[in-house]
Amino acid sequence: MKKSYSENIHQWIMLTLQGNRNAFTQIYYETIDDASNLVYTLLIDKSQKEDILQEIYLETYKSLSKFDCNQSFRPWFIGIVIRQTKNFLRKRGLLFRLRDKIMKNQETTFVQDFSEKIVEKLDNVPLQRLIENLSFKLKTVIVLRYLYDYSLEEMSTILDIPLGTVKSRISYALSILRKKIKSKKDVEGDYYGT
Repeated sequence: MKKSYSENIHQWIMLTLQGNRNAFTQIYYETIDDASNLVYTLLIDKSQKEDILQEIYLETYKSLSKFDCNQSFRPWFIGIVIRQTKNFLRKRGLLFRLRDKIMKNQETTFVQDFSEKIVEKLDNVPLQRLIENLSFKLKTVIVLRYLYDYSLEEMSTILDIPLGTVKSRISYALSILRKKIKSKKDVEGDYYGT
């Protein structure tokens, strides 16, 4: 699902910085689907999507002067999308509290086996509901890793957190999903396709 933006994006940024509003409109049209899909995936209350998108584009416009044109625009923009979504939810008191610390004795191979199947299962509505119930931080790493195919290093840059923290959050999120699927499976049968 990871895509690149038009080669013209850097030119549109420069024109926007020179006061050309039409250039920012081009940036908007180039990025709106990406931003909209990511925000929708991260939200619990889907009706807030338009409000968050407005804040994202206001922040993007204000921050364009800080963008390094020698870098790729997409990770920088996705970072703004995530930060603005998080800030919006925090302001409204909708962020979940962080869950307990990651269990130390976790089998890495089992986590990898489970994570390889997660992309195939994102069409599975019950699994989507489980992902939606993760905390914002955990949901964000799952979405960036398995839906948008970002590398761990790219995620570290986008989220502005250490690489080890990215790995820990992914591991913890997968362990929570695995436990919830197991408990649901015990009660309801093999509905999750695991």
